[in-house]
Amino acid sequence: MKVIEYPLLNTGPTPQDVKEYRLHVYEAQSKLGTPVIFKHRWNMVDVTNGLAQLCPLYDDSYHRSKTDCPYCFGTGFLGGFSDGIIQFVTIADTPVDQLKIDAQGYILFDKHPELTAPWFPDMGDGDLIIMAEFDFSNWDVLTTLDRFELNEVKPTTIRGPFSEYTAYQFFKIQQNAKMDRVPNGHVYYNVPIEFDYNSAPIVFPPPGSDPDDFPYPDFIQTYGLRLIGSESQLTATTSSNLKLIGSGTNATVTHGLSIEGSSDGTTVIFE
Repeated sequence: MKVIEYPLLNTGPTPQDVKEYRLHVYEAQSKLGTPVIFKHRWNMVDVTNGLAQLCPLYDDSYHRSKTDCPYCFGTGFLGGFSDGIIQFVTIADTPVDQLKIDAQGYILFDKHPELTAPWFPDMGDGDLIIMAEFDFSNWDVLTTLDRFELNEVKPTTIRGPFSEYTAYQFFKIQQNAKMDRVPNGHVYYNVPIEFDYNSAPIVFPPPGSDPDDFPYPDFIQTYGLRLIGSESQLTATTSSNLKLIGSGTNATVTHGLSIEGSSDGTTVIFE
């Protein structure tokens, strides 16, 4: 697997003091932190940018997929998450202002692990952290352990130089987030470190794209038409072009089509 290194990230027109802050954060995390596997959860912005695709089993009516879907793991996006990368982070238990009552009736402060990470890659709510044991000689994953879902992700920023055009610019130097442990048996434990996209069925084209750009197998479908005329005799010529987009090995589609005619013309009504 790939480990994010600071020189690869220190690019672009960034002020020198920001680079130094980021370097200190990265060095502290790489020396004192823990290596984890980070996976970004896909979203509609990623679909729009061409980075992700909707799950082939995505239900557009309900805007979701089944929670046990083997292709999106309930996220609605193929693969569910981006391929994993290794990131160094520090994790600590921090009390939050949330009270809970245990089985004996005692009132306790609830605690969530809190994560601190370098400024890159961008983290967000719903992203996945996988604890693992590694072979440090080549960073192969020996085994995976607990999994956590990020929430309340907040960046730590410093103010850059002032410009009369952009005012003050804020530069992110690290990120903080709370971590909710994924319960045992949850579908997220089926999420692989790297998803095999070749194992998935044909994917519906992303919204706004041209369906002709996506290859689909040819098929022949015969339709029976029922013609109803308002006069004793009806002559009508109808040409219909139907394109069905489906997935899976076998599919059965039933359509009802009726054509009602009148002296003023023919009206096509889909049933």
